[in-house]
Amino acid sequence: MSSTILSSTQNLIHSSLNKDALTNYLSDSGKSTAADFFSEEADDIQTLSQNKYAENKLNNSSLGKSLDSLVSNGVLTSEQESSIKDVFTQQYIAAQSYSGYNYSNPATANPLSALVQNGTITEDQEAAIITSLKSNSND
Repeated sequence: MSSTILSSTQNLIHSSLNKDALTNYLSDSGKSTAADFFSEEADDIQTLSQNKYAENKLNNSSLGKSLDSLVSNGVLTSEQESSIKDVFTQQYIAAQSYSGYNYSNPATANPLSALVQNGTITEDQEAAIITSLKSNSND
C-alpha cells in the first residue's frame, strides 16, 4: 500500500508540474479554471494525506500487529494482509468523514465478511484474525 501511495504522490506531483495540463486549464476559461485546477490538486493531496495517516494508524494498531503475526506464522499471505489493510484503511477514512451515527453507515459493516465473500480470505482465516485481535486486546 505504501508503494501505491508513493506512486500516486509521484503522479500527482508530475501532473502538478505538467505545464500542458495547467495551460489547458488556463486557456479554456481563465481564472476560474485555474482555481479549479489548484483546488482539485489540493483535494488529491488531502486524500493522499488521509490515506497515509490511516495506513500509519493501522500499522501501529493491534490489528496491524495481529496481521503481521499471522503472516509470519503462515496463516495469511502478504497479499491477503495488504488487501485486509486496504479495506480497513478505507473503512477508517469513511468513518472519519461520516457525520452522525446511523446503523446504515457502511463503515459499521464487518470488512472481513466482505473479504470472505469475495474469496480474498477463508472463514478459517477470518476466525484466526478475530482470535488474534481478541488475544492482543487482552495483553
